[in-house]
Amino acid sequence: MIQKIINNLKKPHLIPKKLLQKIKHYSFIKKYNFSYYEKKQNKLFDKLGLKREAGILKLQELKKKK
Repeated sequence: MIQKIINNLKKPHLIPKKLLQKIKHYSFIKKYNFSYYEKKQNKLFDKLGLKREAGILKLQELKKKK
């Protein structure tokens, strides 16, 4: 992260362009791309040794019983 800051300070004229690219990426691509978040959540669950899909199915079963 510090390296990114240093690189940006070397080329300050590129900072607005990079900021606009980040805003576009996060607001338009990630906001409406639910599969992005599902993949990210699956990776987190896998790191913990859990299966997200199995948890969702179990939760749905519990909701049906109520």
